[in-house]
Amino acid sequence: MKATTDHLAIPSRLTPSPQTRGLQRVRTSKHVRSSVEADGAVLLDLHSGKYFSLSEVGSQIWSCLEAGAGSGSIAAEEIVQWLSERYEIDVDLLRGDVQSFLAHLLEKGLIDVT
Repeated sequence: MKATTDHLAIPSRLTPSPQTRGLQRVRTSKHVRSSVEADGAVLLDLHSGKYFSLSEVGSQIWSCLEAGAGSGSIAAEEIVQWLSERYEIDVDLLRGDVQSFLAHLLEKGLIDVT
């Protein structure tokens, strides 16, 4: 099986769709492995053989997801709050971007909704 790479970016100022508003608690999928660095991350989906690259902010979100795995899952709103404090961004502006990004991860099978 040939490995392919996709780049996942956090959309800028997207309005969350009805399906993304439903994302409450999420966790990393068990079949995904990651390597997280300060400037980004690489994810490997063991089922499809695909690699995915994340930006610096995307890797921060992934780190939050991995940290939440210890308790089983993390609330999307917890990620929004953490990023808002870290980057000094208004939560209302950030919420839609994070939900859209999580919906994209879900669509690719990289996270699960709990």
